[in-house]
Amino acid sequence: MANISLTDAGRPANAHRRAFTLVELLVVIAIIGILVALLLPAVQAAREAARRSQCLNNCKQIVLATLNYEATNQTLPAGAIHWLPGGAGFQRKVGLLAKILPYAEDATIHGLLDFDDPNGTELQKIEGTETYIASIPIAMYACPSDDTPLTGNNDGNDGGVRFPRAKTNYVGSMGSEKFVGSGNPAARCTLGFSEYNRVALDTTTDVPTRADDISGVFSRHDVPVKLKQITDGLSKTIFFGEVRPSCSVHVSSGWNSSNNLCGLARTTIPINFDTCATDSPDDCAQWNNWVTEWGFKSPHPGGAHFGFGDGSAKLLNDDIEFETVYQYLGDKADGFPIGAF
Repeated sequence: MANISLTDAGRPANAHRRAFTLVELLVVIAIIGILVALLLPAVQAAREAARRSQCLNNCKQIVLATLNYEATNQTLPAGAIHWLPGGAGFQRKVGLLAKILPYAEDATIHGLLDFDDPNGTELQKIEGTETYIASIPIAMYACPSDDTPLTGNNDGNDGGVRFPRAKTNYVGSMGSEKFVGSGNPAARCTLGFSEYNRVALDTTTDVPTRADDISGVFSRHDVPVKLKQITDGLSKTIFFGEVRPSCSVHVSSGWNSSNNLCGLARTTIPINFDTCATDSPDDCAQWNNWVTEWGFKSPHPGGAHFGFGDGSAKLLNDDIEFETVYQYLGDKADGFPIGAF
């Protein structure tokens, strides 16, 4: 037999080596690049779907916490104690989201707050520290799709004090109530007095003292509502909706505030009306315009999540029929319960 010389790799010494050519290598790299480009949107879509699911669940859990509060106290909490009834004047004291903390699995933080403090809870600190309680994030109150930092400096809208405030992406609804009062003179938006208020249910008084005086479930006037007063049906009445701290100076006050839109957000502003600018020449597009900033909005394209009184939560599309369906969902006792939507 003829002797065959082998290399260390076990190949004949005269065998030709086979390798990628430069062109083949570039083709492989291009294919990998195309596959990655196709994969990334799918991964991002899956992540956003997971975030939306968590955001929807947060909205649902906040409604359930509020219903648990009602089961204990036989009444729903007021949206805030901010403007006192009976002409008693202005007082920042406590907001809805602080009141329901024990039922939102945050009894520890609730225990840090002194609800008997006549100056309210908004500027309270953890005893013996310089840490504001309002700077403590509440996971259930933050939508993971909102890229607003978990804490951010409010512009001094609450008491003129700047410090990091933990955000909220959910506030209690005052329904389809007409705007009463004057807007911020620095913004001068007039839409709240014309186009969007012409369809509102005119059930309000300047300083309401009874549940019948307010359209929705919550107000900022220390007017608690009982479930039996929601005669349109719990499943057909909005309790909470999504908001964006970067699109409203009031929402940027954070969860521990009586001025964070709980009992101020309303259905008389279209869903996702854009007020996310801080320097727009359009007064009604500014985040501090005191009118259109009070609408519900979300970072989700096409709509926003809302929690209903039966403990359900769903996405309402921003093309929802505005002049009737959306307004009737906001009002608790208009006599027009809206069915499937």
